[in-house]
Amino acid sequence: MNRRWTEMDLQFIRENAGKMLDQELADWFTAKRGRPVSLLAIRKMRKKLGIFKAFGRGVCKVVPPLGRRPRIEPLRDRVRSAEFDEFYKQL
Repeated sequence: MNRRWTEMDLQFIRENAGKMLDQELADWFTAKRGRPVSLLAIRKMRKKLGIFKAFGRGVCKVVPPLGRRPRIEPLRDRVRSAEFDEFYKQL
């Protein structure tokens, strides 16, 4: 059964996400808390907290979230609505 994260655990992740790698955080929790914590569990909780890191190996830099990207209409819909309407009008 999964154990719940305490507020102290969450605060530690908030404070150290920019200083430690996710694997180092997982190792620290495993050693200090006496329960195994996986790398994926740390990443998932960090992202739930709204903390995102830059891409690359060994990078600890915290970056702002990308935000919602605008929805791009599929190419076939754009072509259909513009060119096909003109084509069918000529028939």
